[in-house]
Amino acid sequence: MISNAEEARILAESGLLSGIPDHQLRQLAFASERFTFTDGAVIVQQGEYPDKAFVVLSGEAGVFLKRDGAETQIMRLGTGELLGATALISGGDYRATARALGEVEVLRIPRDAFLALLESDKAAMAGVLEYLAKQQATAKTALGITFD
Repeated sequence: MISNAEEARILAESGLLSGIPDHQLRQLAFASERFTFTDGAVIVQQGEYPDKAFVVLSGEAGVFLKRDGAETQIMRLGTGELLGATALISGGDYRATARALGEVEVLRIPRDAFLALLESDKAAMAGVLEYLAKQQATAKTALGITFD
């Protein structure tokens, strides 16, 4: 089992929240809960209201988009990667479904704790927005969407 300090270390090393003071990362980890999902289990469901984000602690999660009745895997997320944050920030529903690819352990971050961190630290907000822009570009590439 991963300790609170280890969770904070994974958050810091992920690049997602790099530059955030350790005490803030520990607070975020303390406000969060750890969950384990078995192979194929749904972590977030496309269309659901976003009340949490997740950071992968171990294992991998696949992100799948359903369009025109077909489901396409658009990303594969590993340790330290974030899922569900775009919906938290935008206020819209989850835009895709995330499923465990094998056993995956995640840190579930409540909406309030995540948004409070972003509101209190401009560096955290900038880092998360940069990370999400890269994720979106990866998803668009996987879907064959080109940029002009």
